[in-house]
Amino acid sequence: MYGHLHIPTSAREGDVAFESDPDHEPLIASTADIGARIAGIKARPTASAFAGDWPLRFSLAGVQAKFALARIGGSWYRPDAQTPSTHIVKPGAARNKHIEAFEARRAGFAVPRARVAHFDDQSAYVVERFDRELMPSGFSRRLHVEDLQQALGRDPEGKYLTSPADAIALLRRH
Repeated sequence: MYGHLHIPTSAREGDVAFESDPDHEPLIASTADIGARIAGIKARPTASAFAGDWPLRFSLAGVQAKFALARIGGSWYRPDAQTPSTHIVKPGAARNKHIEAFEARRAGFAVPRARVAHFDDQSAYVVERFDRELMPSGFSRRLHVEDLQQALGRDPEGKYLTSPADAIALLRRH
C-alpha cells in the first residue's frame, strides 16, 4: 500500500509522511454491494459495522451503525488509506433523519448536504462529509478536524462526560 517513509520538503521537526502507491486503484462499490451492506446492518444494528470483504480501516464516531463511501466521478468506491471517504451512510431511520435535517436547516442551522439514497432495494441516509476538500483530480483530501475531547486534550472515552462549561472555557481561551 505504501512505499517508504520520507521527510516532506515542508517538514517541521517530527513530521513523517508515507509515499502513496502510484498504481493504487480504488475498489468500486456496486449498488448491490452497498445494498447488501445496508441490509446487513439493518438486520443486526448492534453488530460490528464491518461486513464481508469491506476494509477494516474505519473511524466514525457514534454508536449508530454506519459506514463510509467515496464518491468519485459519479461512482461509489470503498474508501481506504489512499481513497478518503466523502460520504457517511446511515442505514437506520433514513426518512426521519432527512426530516430532522430539513427542519434544522429551516431553523437556520448549518446542516451538511444529505439525502435519502436507494441502493437496490435498500434505503439509507447519506451525508456528505464536511471534513473533505474536492481536488481537481476528482479525488478528495482529508481536512484535519478536532472534536471537543481532542481540543481539551482528553481521552475519547469520556466524550459524554464533558460539560457545557468545559466547552465554554475552551472557547474563551481561544
